[in-house]
Amino acid sequence: MSPGDHIPVKNEPHSARPSVDKSKDERSLGATEAEKKDVKEQYLKKAKRREEIIALLRKQRAERILKESFSNMHKSKSKIQESKIQIPESDFEDKESVKALN
Repeated sequence: MSPGDHIPVKNEPHSARPSVDKSKDERSLGATEAEKKDVKEQYLKKAKRREEIIALLRKQRAERILKESFSNMHKSKSKIQESKIQIPESDFEDKESVKALN
């Protein structure tokens, strides 16, 4: 070996042009960061839309409950009680079949 020969060191990169590789890596990192930013922006838009939809549903539910409470106040008491105590038709048929057997 002559004094001009170069012995590769483990930590030394093997490529002849490390500056070119670094610039490619920097560009690819910049592109991936931009993509990540775009994806994050899309998720934030979706989250905002989701929150708006949930708020609208809550508002509609509150309005519906309020409307039902007003209508229940103006119904006659007998109608409310009848609607709560309705006997299923299958029970009625069962009672008739028991009466027919006796």
